[in-house]
Amino acid sequence: MDFKQQFGLDYLGVKPPNQAVQERKGAPSLPQGLGDAVIAYSAKVIDALNANPTKTMRLFDIARQLSTRVDTLSPVIRVLVSEGYLERTAEDSLGDDTFKLTDSGKKVAAT
Repeated sequence: MDFKQQFGLDYLGVKPPNQAVQERKGAPSLPQGLGDAVIAYSAKVIDALNANPTKTMRLFDIARQLSTRVDTLSPVIRVLVSEGYLERTAEDSLGDDTFKLTDSGKKVAAT
């Protein structure tokens, strides 16, 4: 069962055939809506961490600063970690993990 069927979104149809999707090696395959969220929030997350003097923030603080729900940011953070832009420096039992901008993340933030 695909994502759209699983969540009752199969009425949305399929992607147009001319819409190219580039998949990076090692990057998680994301459903269309989630991929859009990652694109929309990635720069904001990286900018928030880059603005912090230590380049480190807790997940709940990032969400508060961006006025965004944690469940919206979690997949974005997961992709940024898997792509090497962030690293998890501490885990919290409630999910308020600490993340740090990597050198790759700092390069992206500088551009």
